[in-house]
Amino acid sequence: MDLNEVTIDDTATIDILHPNGDKTDIKITIFGGDSDQHKAQEAKNRNKNMNAARKGKKITAEQSDAQDDDLLIASVASWENVEENGKLLECNSANIKKVFKAWPFVREQINRAIVDRTNFMKS
Repeated sequence: MDLNEVTIDDTATIDILHPNGDKTDIKITIFGGDSDQHKAQEAKNRNKNMNAARKGKKITAEQSDAQDDDLLIASVASWENVEENGKLLECNSANIKKVFKAWPFVREQINRAIVDRTNFMKS
């Protein structure tokens, strides 16, 4: 097999499912785990942890969870049809964080999609 034939895109657009399994009209474009965007945030998180360790500080579970959220937030490139109270939400860090907290099923689906390379492979 010629490895040059394997092409992995930086982004993929996923359809968000309602918790009951029904398809919604929400589409979220995400950076994959192999993308520069995702890797840069991972490195940023590791650097924070290494700097804390050098200072003799321990990372708390809450800090680790916040870093996980930072990674997922940085991995959202754009979205469509994300509304709250009938108003479209702009795709920005604050709104992404808000959506993840209020509707964890969105966060969970993005998390699963990022690590599945098949989402980023050309057909």
